[in-house]
Amino acid sequence: MLQPTSLAVQVVGVLNITQAQKPRSFNRLGSAAAWATNIANASSSGAQSELLYFLILSGRTAVRPYRATIGNRVSLNSPETTFPSPSRTLFMTTSTVLSLTACQQQSLPLYRQGALSLLHSTQPVNFAQACAAIREAYHLIGLAAPLVVWGESPVSMDFEAVPTKRWGEFLGHRLEAERDRFTQSIESQISWPVQMALEESLRNPLLEVPHTVQLLEQLERNHPSQASLWQTAVKPELWLESLAVEAFALEVLGCDYNYQIWKALSAVAQHCGWLLPYEGVCFVSDRPRQLRLNNQGQLHGEGEVALAFSDGFSLYANAGVRLPEHYGRLHPRQWQARWIAEEPDSLLQQVLMEGVGYGRLVQELEGEVIDDWNNSSLIQLEIAGLEEPILLLKRCCAQTRVMDVLRVPPYLRSAQSAACWVHWNLLTVEV
Repeated sequence: MLQPTSLAVQVVGVLNITQAQKPRSFNRLGSAAAWATNIANASSSGAQSELLYFLILSGRTAVRPYRATIGNRVSLNSPETTFPSPSRTLFMTTSTVLSLTACQQQSLPLYRQGALSLLHSTQPVNFAQACAAIREAYHLIGLAAPLVVWGESPVSMDFEAVPTKRWGEFLGHRLEAERDRFTQSIESQISWPVQMALEESLRNPLLEVPHTVQLLEQLERNHPSQASLWQTAVKPELWLESLAVEAFALEVLGCDYNYQIWKALSAVAQHCGWLLPYEGVCFVSDRPRQLRLNNQGQLHGEGEVALAFSDGFSLYANAGVRLPEHYGRLHPRQWQARWIAEEPDSLLQQVLMEGVGYGRLVQELEGEVIDDWNNSSLIQLEIAGLEEPILLLKRCCAQTRVMDVLRVPPYLRSAQSAACWVHWNLLTVEV
């Protein structure tokens, strides 16, 4: 319930009153409520009288309906809100954030950057802080602190350090349930348009966590007997998109919240790597020491590992695609065109083609010239393992003699039609 002392309160909307009743401002909530109550009493002559007033305080709204009928709806530049039947006793509901001020919008990038910094952090986890965070999390679900088993990476978690009979119940789902309930409690105080604005500004940039997905795939491939453990592990980096919204809601929008729950959840996200929490023991891993990403946020290393932990466990990747070590340890400039035909994996073939480049493909592989036209040649390459041939248009500028090679659709049969296709597609991109 809102309890302002000196901030202005404004009654901004009343249903079923005359135009003479204009919205007014007050310095105390009690005065505003009394004014609206008098209007309600004066407006109650009709059997189907419906009255609703809204109290606005610093961008937050308390809603109190009078004689609201079933299905009564009111729009405030937001999705319609259905009010309950009159059989229920309604006092004042939890306040709701209806919109963001310009100042609040300006602070959004700070929260996004803070979450991204934590997502991309390669700072070692402090074991003492991790133990404290785990203790808070266990206290949140009503359990005593467990024995904590540390690993420099998920692979280094020593599952044999504690006999499985002492592990007890797996608690990951209970922690996730607490997090979901906390998120719902915050979202219930924010209107749908504001939620959508926060979704676009905070959630969406954090939704893609490629190194988590690729790390999980590599673990399952290298350690298939433990695949179920990795799948159920609590991965705090996946919480960040929700925690960024919640931090903004608590600190900037002033939403009500349970401090102990927030403290426990945020501590796990800040101070822990992957977790496997059981009733008697909690396995926790460190963060990676190296994390290289491209502009699209994908794991990407050229001649070097894209993801590496202190115990030596690492991944090579190019544009988000995991690479075998014999490709990954070489810079794409060192890749050879003949490897494309030798590679059985179609996805890796595509990565190799993009790394080698179509210009080198034309130079290093024997292709068939299908047609020539106006300093352009249409060349077809047959590569084993590919479902259809690669069709390339090689162009040479008459003035600068600079050559470029572009891939074109395989159905084109003349250099002129390929040149037109390239021209119109470039125009479309520019427009």
